Amino acid sequence: MSIDPNPAFPAARHEVARIGALLGEPSRAAILLALLDGNPHSAGDLARAARVTPQTASAHLAKLVEGGLLSVKQEGRDRHFRLASGRVADTLVAVASLSPTPAVTRQRLALEPVRRAFRRARICHHHLAGELGVAVTEALLQRGFLRRRPHGYALTSAGRTWMETLGVTVHEERADTVDFATACPDWTEECSHLGGRVAEALTSRLLELGWFKKVPRVRTLRLTSLGEQGLARELGIAARTS
Repeated sequence: MSIDPNPAFPAARHEVARIGALLGEPSRAAILLALLDGNPHSAGDLARAARVTPQTASAHLAKLVEGGLLSVKQEGRDRHFRLASGRVADTLVAVASLSPTPAVTRQRLALEPVRRAFRRARICHHHLAGELGVAVTEALLQRGFLRRRPHGYALTSAGRTWMETLGVTVHEERADTVDFATACPDWTEECSHLGGRVAEALTSRLLELGWFKKVPRVRTLRLTSLGEQGLARELGIAARTS
């Protein structure tokens, strides 16, 4: 079978190459990995993390900011850098997980508890994702609260009643919009979870109820004992706190 020399997404080829070039330099990779903790760091801190001179770090940081992987904030005389978005963090973890080399394997093992928690439950575009995000979506489908449609989901009348009983505000005028109940790709679970406005409202309510707690400075969510009981009672999901 021949390969089409004109792929359907030619811009994607150049974008992948551009991002790959930014990630492919070891010192820049070290800077990015140092920022996975979710905290802002000064240029000096990142130079030490990458074991390069301040001048070299400054050049790398400028490229990463220009490339859209980092954001920078001026605080007095200092500049503090952080990952530009959660999607950048997701990409770094995904790329690191591909390597079979011993050094990366050791680092991956050291980060395993953090990665497991991130995979289990996290915020994705303001809604629940990860293992529990997928589990909630599947439970809503099994109970007839959602139904699948070609490009996402539809909230049924039973689902609307259930959400209102739970205290979730559902805006009727938005029910037919494209972003109301989307199928959001979940890269760690290799399937989709519920996204869109209804997912954001549900996640906000679950946080208000104390079923989940945000882990400071990162997008990971922690299931609470209230959440363990609530998920079992409302959706039949057997999940343990960690």
